Amino acid sequence: MGCFGSKEPKEAASGDAKTDYFNEHYSLGKELGSGGSCVVRIGHGKGKRNGQDFAIKILDRDAHGGRNGKFYQQEKEILEEIRGIENGRDVLLQLADAFDTPQNYYIVTELAKGGELFERIVDTKRYGKYTERRAALHVRTMLESLKFLHDRSIVHRDIKPENFVFATTAEDSNMILIDFGCAKRVEDEQEYTDIVGTPYYLSPECAAKKQIKTGFFLKESDIWAVGCIAYIMLTGSFPFRGSTTQQLLQEIIRKPVEYPTNIKISDEFKEFVAGCLMKHPAERFTMDEALDHPWILNATDEIIHNDILRCLKQYSYQSKLKKEVTRLLASHMNDKPQETIKKHFESIDTNGDGCLDEDELVQLLILLPGGKNKTEEVLNEEAQNMINQGDHTEDGKIDFEEFLTIWQRKLLSISDEYVESVFSVLDTDNSGMLEYAELGKVFDGKTEDELLSMLVEVDTDKDGVISLDEFKAAMKEELEQDRVQLTSNKNVFQALTVVGEHELCDAEL
Repeated sequence: MGCFGSKEPKEAASGDAKTDYFNEHYSLGKELGSGGSCVVRIGHGKGKRNGQDFAIKILDRDAHGGRNGKFYQQEKEILEEIRGIENGRDVLLQLADAFDTPQNYYIVTELAKGGELFERIVDTKRYGKYTERRAALHVRTMLESLKFLHDRSIVHRDIKPENFVFATTAEDSNMILIDFGCAKRVEDEQEYTDIVGTPYYLSPECAAKKQIKTGFFLKESDIWAVGCIAYIMLTGSFPFRGSTTQQLLQEIIRKPVEYPTNIKISDEFKEFVAGCLMKHPAERFTMDEALDHPWILNATDEIIHNDILRCLKQYSYQSKLKKEVTRLLASHMNDKPQETIKKHFESIDTNGDGCLDEDELVQLLILLPGGKNKTEEVLNEEAQNMINQGDHTEDGKIDFEEFLTIWQRKLLSISDEYVESVFSVLDTDNSGMLEYAELGKVFDGKTEDELLSMLVEVDTDKDGVISLDEFKAAMKEELEQDRVQLTSNKNVFQALTVVGEHELCDAEL
């Protein structure tokens, strides 16, 4: 979404012309996602828009010291430029409206109802067998969407599977590129320093602190990210991994691409990935070279192994379930626990600037269960990962709003006692099991299919309910390595937000 944290912005109330405009044209439906400075909700059209549904991103004016105004203006301008591009409207998120009130900034876009890329791939009952040809068609659409942007000197900068969704549930639905919160207008020869992106899809030139980063290189970084997604789609694992962010970035810069030995993959696919994942951007595929590659044009109907589907299913599920539970906890946090967390925050914020840097976060981690038993090296790595997860403002620090969600996520990952207490609250009938009906009460607004999918994925013993042990495994984001390659690294699902330049490697290409 391009927004992070847990505090939902204030909704508009009547009282001025701008707010009246909001109330005249829209009513808010269920939440699609939230953050410390914004929330995304379904918007139901009123008046001339009656019968239309939208996705409405609401950015709190007061969050991040008022800097949301800059984020809003940048995203609004880019969405306005790409709105209605001939043919591009089929593969790029379309802006419907944008305005502000005394409380918030609003970005209104079309509502994609067909689910995310990996969700569709693994639903073979509805959408058919998953083959290399299907994978190639999806990758081609990714490249085409980026070509529309690059031709207009715009880079997306956060290409990842979650940002490719389908317009409808129809089998022939268009796949759309969304979330332009990190997008930027660039000039090919100009150098840039504000590097953002999701670590597992970050290119070597962006991972290396000392590497020059021109507008041309940033375009090539988008192509690198597509190569990473293609690799995941056919292998079920990331091309580069690491137990810490620094180790991951070192692998991205240094390590060659390797493939699992037990998976059958065509030579044409390997050639395509090799061209997308060349370490130096000047040697990487151009957009036209990628689009004209034989694998994109003539991929075979070789069926992808079920083990890969299972990995992709777990990738999609794990990141979503943890976010849902974390968001639920944060949104229902009353004043007392929030005040307690605030006191911890302020006691560690030694310079009183309202933000925590890496050294201050280390002191806070020591307060968490087991923190005093960890080495200085481990604490420093965890503090760096916390910044990696929540530093939306890209200043190398975490403000309180950003920290609330990180706090919840961290507690769920490390504290059995906390997970058990959350489970007991959700288990309304005290049966020791979470049932379908209880999930419906907890995740109000979810469809029957969404609830059933959530239950089935967690219910590893297939008895129709979620036990405490199954719930713990889901909250800790740990599964058996021999079942899911994507979880072989415990940080793999924690690297789903932006990385700031302060975390980049000293190495050069």
